[in-house]
Amino acid sequence: MIIASGFKVFPREVEEVIHQHPKVKEVVVVGIPDPVRGENVKAFVVLKDGENATVEEIEGHCRRNLAAFKVPRVFEFVEEIPRTASGKALNRMLAKVKVKDLMEKSVKSIDRRTSAFEAGKYMKEANVGSLIVTDGDTPIGIVTLRDILYKVISIGSLGKDVSLSSIMSTPLVTIDAEEDIAKAAAIMRQWGVWRLPVKNGDGQIIGILSGTDIFRAFAGRKMDVPTSF
Repeated sequence: MIIASGFKVFPREVEEVIHQHPKVKEVVVVGIPDPVRGENVKAFVVLKDGENATVEEIEGHCRRNLAAFKVPRVFEFVEEIPRTASGKALNRMLAKVKVKDLMEKSVKSIDRRTSAFEAGKYMKEANVGSLIVTDGDTPIGIVTLRDILYKVISIGSLGKDVSLSSIMSTPLVTIDAEEDIAKAAAIMRQWGVWRLPVKNGDGQIIGILSGTDIFRAFAGRKMDVPTSF
């Protein structure tokens, strides 16, 4: 249940109304913090394949079928609803948590021409599990300890003659620090990655968010925790 300006809003009721829109494939409604109203109603909407819709269009549908205080203040179109391994929507637990709240703030970078062997040594010294790979001052990819252990071994090398350019993950998929964890989980699943570099409003990388960070944050709650994205 969502409490918005003292009014009780039941997500299921709002979801059922939005789902009746002919262009909507799937929807999840959550409460997000608001300093004045306590909570605002937010709807994550997945459109049917080939359909296009505007926020105004979905909002208008809601206003015609819901009391004013139940109409979502925020709509976000997404490609998919993040789900747990058992198929339950993650959004209700994750929408209130920002990426910046869970990210690891220790970010290390390394030049793309560095050998995998040297990168592994640097990770150990810096006590980090991943490095942002750069070309000059430009971030171009990310390499993890797993990349070094598995990709280098698979080609029968100790890594001294293997450059990071050949084993890093690229393009560099990032997320804004102000985004919610639900969106981060969706991006991880979409791109098949476990770590996301986090950018601030100026486009600078200020942290790393991993699937493990999400797991640890929610493992103690009564929910199914995703085992992969």
